[in-house]
Amino acid sequence: MTREVKIGNLGVGGKNPVRIKGMLKTPTQQTGKLIREAKRLEKEGAEAIRMAVRTKEDAALVSRLKKHVSIPLVADIHFQASLALESIRAGFDEIRLNPANITKRKDLRQIIRLAKERGVSIRIGVNSGGFKKDFSSSQKLAQAMVSKVESYLELLEAESFFDIMVSLKGSDVASTIIANKLFSQKYN
Repeated sequence: MTREVKIGNLGVGGKNPVRIKGMLKTPTQQTGKLIREAKRLEKEGAEAIRMAVRTKEDAALVSRLKKHVSIPLVADIHFQASLALESIRAGFDEIRLNPANITKRKDLRQIIRLAKERGVSIRIGVNSGGFKKDFSSSQKLAQAMVSKVESYLELLEAESFFDIMVSLKGSDVASTIIANKLFSQKYN
């Protein structure tokens, strides 16, 4: 049986319905247009909105966005653990980390501790684009994606952190399906 996880006040997993998450595409420097896009996503049925956070200034935008939308906001973090910490402090409801590019255990422990303290969930989002090598088959790519997730899960759970969501996406449909089947055989 799957457990419920919260993104802000939004229940995910368990007996909750499948949730719709939108992604902001507008450059963050265009704040007015970004806010309009967020409002449109909420109006069209998004139940959470994800935004790429590439700078401290991007992380700080969460307070402005929350004045205009009432759904949870998710910070999509790449390469810089410091931006995950900044995003949590700024008020994001969830952070998305890719184990292929946030790799230092010390950094991940800091993120976990702050997320736990602030009630922020973590989405482990593995995609095949994060790997620096080609795989000979969809099966091998899928196994590599699951292995990346497992190493993160071990550390999260060792820190008694369980507000976790997982996303596995391959460069092709077959690897995505295989990865999710492999993962679901071992985890709820």
